[in-house]
Amino acid sequence: MPLTITLSQPLNDSIGSQLSVLVDVLKKIKEHSKDKSIIFDFSKIKFVCPVFISSVSSLIAYLK
Repeated sequence: MPLTITLSQPLNDSIGSQLSVLVDVLKKIKEHSKDKSIIFDFSKIKFVCPVFISSVSSLIAYLK
């Protein structure tokens, strides 16, 4: 069964707030077993800075 990681909406547009969400995602991935696939759930995200999206997409590419 895949691990679903729900990304939360950053509190504001600052890079620090967005990095905080990214660090939470990294913590969840670290706890995850490598033999499972990961589903990133963006349903709670309304808007984020492009830097945040590029960081997550890089992470997804790295995990493939």
